[in-house]
Amino acid sequence: MIDIKYYFRKRRHVHYMTKMICDLHNEIVTMSMTGEYCYNKNRTVIHGNLENKAKLLKKYNKRLTLILY
Repeated sequence: MIDIKYYFRKRRHVHYMTKMICDLHNEIVTMSMTGEYCYNKNRTVIHGNLENKAKLLKKYNKRLTLILY
């Protein structure tokens, strides 16, 4: 028999991880949309720590799939 506290704790953690993933995805999209494009250098300059947020997003997605299955 599954412990009820364990079930509720897991459900709460899954909800928290899903919320964190959505927030990170939203921040990444808005930062990439507001990035400045340098026409003479043909590259986009994005301010902030976008690479760290992308790594966190990948890590959280992996953790969520491990928790769910």
